[in-house]
Amino acid sequence: MNRPTIILLLSICSFFCKLSNTSAKGIHDTIPVKHSTDAVLDDWDPSSFDLHEPSGIHMAIENDTEKLYVAMYVTKREVQKILALAGVRLLIDVKGKKKEATYIEFPLQKDPQTAALAIAEMENNEGGNPDQLSKHMFLLKKNGFKNQLQETEIQAITAPTDIQISFGWDEKSVLYIEYEIPFKSITDYATLKNKEITVGFKINALEVPPPEPKSVVTTTKIVAIPVGSISPSNFRTPSNRDFSKVATTKALSQQQSFWMKHQVN
Repeated sequence: MNRPTIILLLSICSFFCKLSNTSAKGIHDTIPVKHSTDAVLDDWDPSSFDLHEPSGIHMAIENDTEKLYVAMYVTKREVQKILALAGVRLLIDVKGKKKEATYIEFPLQKDPQTAALAIAEMENNEGGNPDQLSKHMFLLKKNGFKNQLQETEIQAITAPTDIQISFGWDEKSVLYIEYEIPFKSITDYATLKNKEITVGFKINALEVPPPEPKSVVTTTKIVAIPVGSISPSNFRTPSNRDFSKVATTKALSQQQSFWMKHQVN
């Protein structure tokens, strides 16, 4: 067999080997889903987010063979304030139910006095801007994960740990939060593969102390009331108070929860 014929046969063989390898890779291999936990959601598919309508919080879940990734974003400024002060728990149930034993609370729920002072500060400074809110978003609490020294642990989000959290705002003041949770801190990946788990969040109730009663000085003047007229005790004058904002804040401050199903792939 001459040299040109041998070269031609080797080239043909090489071509079919490459074609076979490419086809096999396309059928059997998948590229792991990985996210940079940096509070920038450019690497997330917008259509993967579900909406919790009462709060306006959007949440999505993905995984690779090592980690579970959760992302959420919050557009409403009032909801951002609630989260920063009342706290929110990210809940994980590997049994696919709605058990709340395994969770990460971030931000942490503030005590009523701290929450009241923060609200007053925000109102005095036309509040709720990122700098004001981020002051209350530096600790996390975790419960139910493996290798914890205590059942419930509190730590700074910047502390070295296997669970990563990142948050930030964009130029439109939308709040983004990302979570990166290794499967080994919950259970092993092989146990969960092709099974359905549930992931959700619970917004804690915002607790503030009741306002102190204000002393009111009144002047009484006795006048004649015609028969059939309205009694002064049933008469109400219009108020300048913004009840629409009060009603919105009250509705958001109630404890709320939202669950999503996720199949581990």
